[in-house]
Amino acid sequence: EKITSLRRISSVSKSIAPLERANRSQSEGKVLSDELSFILDYDLPESKFYEWQRDLFAERNTDCLTAEEQPIDPLSFNGAVKSYREQRNLRAHEMASKFTSHFATLAPKPPLAKKKQRFNIDLSDEEEDEAAIEAEAKKKRELELKQRNCIKNEGAEMSCILKFHAYEDALCVCDGHDGVSVWDSRKKDWTSTFHNGNPKGTRMTSATWVNEMSSSLFLVGCDDGSVRIWDGLLQPNGRGSKKSPSLSAAFFAAPGMVAGGGSGLVLDWQQYSGRLIAGGSGNQIRCWDLNAEKCASVIETESSECVTTINTAWRYDPYGVGSTTEGYRGLGPDTIVVGHGDGTIKLFDIRVKCHVAEVQKGKGRPSRRPRISKYDEHSSWIVSACLTGYSNRPEVVSGSIDGEIKTWDLRLSSSLRTYTAQRRPMTALSVHPGIPMVATGSHAQFIKVMTLDGDTLQTIRYHEALSGHRIGPVSCLEFHPYKPLLAAGGTDSIVSIYSPKSGAAIL
Repeated sequence: EKITSLRRISSVSKSIAPLERANRSQSEGKVLSDELSFILDYDLPESKFYEWQRDLFAERNTDCLTAEEQPIDPLSFNGAVKSYREQRNLRAHEMASKFTSHFATLAPKPPLAKKKQRFNIDLSDEEEDEAAIEAEAKKKRELELKQRNCIKNEGAEMSCILKFHAYEDALCVCDGHDGVSVWDSRKKDWTSTFHNGNPKGTRMTSATWVNEMSSSLFLVGCDDGSVRIWDGLLQPNGRGSKKSPSLSAAFFAAPGMVAGGGSGLVLDWQQYSGRLIAGGSGNQIRCWDLNAEKCASVIETESSECVTTINTAWRYDPYGVGSTTEGYRGLGPDTIVVGHGDGTIKLFDIRVKCHVAEVQKGKGRPSRRPRISKYDEHSSWIVSACLTGYSNRPEVVSGSIDGEIKTWDLRLSSSLRTYTAQRRPMTALSVHPGIPMVATGSHAQFIKVMTLDGDTLQTIRYHEALSGHRIGPVSCLEFHPYKPLLAAGGTDSIVSIYSPKSGAAIL
């Protein structure tokens, strides 16, 4: 009986279950339809959580970052190298700032200031003027140089190019063919020698350090238009490497240039923009973007004479000369000063294929004060033309082979100062970027150190380390970018390094 009753109950429940399911599905369908209508009527806010987390993880993913962008553990070897370089650069900039402020009174005086001083009859200022003159004379005596090191560059017939490293005690010496030697400028120890690899019959005509504040490279240009960039000259700790450097890159910066006479390949490296300006024995100037590895622009010089010097009228200024703080100084990052073999000096804007004067004038509308872009007061080969920023005035100092030195304010149509540094042919000229001093060299075997007002500080004729030995015909001069150091090379294999006699007090 129990079994039959259970079967009846189950059969009844089975008959009732479909009706309940149908009623239940109808009620649930109404609820779902009500919910869907509610969802369709109301837009929920879209969450940004996924995008935020995706960006966060993308920042942590360092596989796509370059070596310089990779986060560095400060306790690792790379972290120690980075910390060393930052402290080294900071010390160099602080030292340069001290030198600049200490010798700021030696900056060239404006012509109008000199005229006012002539007619100044106020006797109450005589004592102050005498004290200022005495202080200026004392600082000039501090800049008298002595021969600190005398380097015998074995295997080289002569020295053509000298380049100080801005932050390390390293000096690169290039000979007349393809030999490059690296020396410790403080200890005068030889570090390494390598061959640039340019073909026989060609010579190195330009060289510069690249990326000095981080991983230093050395760039060399030859008179066949080729450029080679070398890596591994310095160790991570700043000391010279005994290993042979490796060729990092090579290309023709001036295609079609024929090796031989003329100025060869003339280069100017812009560290802040990664651009390399190339000219020389030709009528074109090329601007190379090394980051993009392409030629950005080509400028016609409109002259049959070769380009002898190129200088950007815009420099990184750790001294604070051009402004009250650290930054850049000059006319602009795209303005270059170019010297020619016939003595002319021109300004170009590397963004366009014409002179700055044409850019300033515009088409169809005359300008009130068009920019003067050509200066032809020199009558012979321009040895060097470089930008200075003394007394908060961007000026260009140029020197020609006939021994004449001129200072230009490029906003004016004529030179500010002109003086004759030497009567013999001037074969080398170097201007210190932070201290108002200039050095000239001659094949007549002497070096003259002067202020930019034309006052002679010193004339060097003999080696102090070699008693009675006359210095050789001077072929190249180079001031250290931040220190009062001068390197001089000649047609012999001797390279001299000069520092102030009062070096203990200054350095």
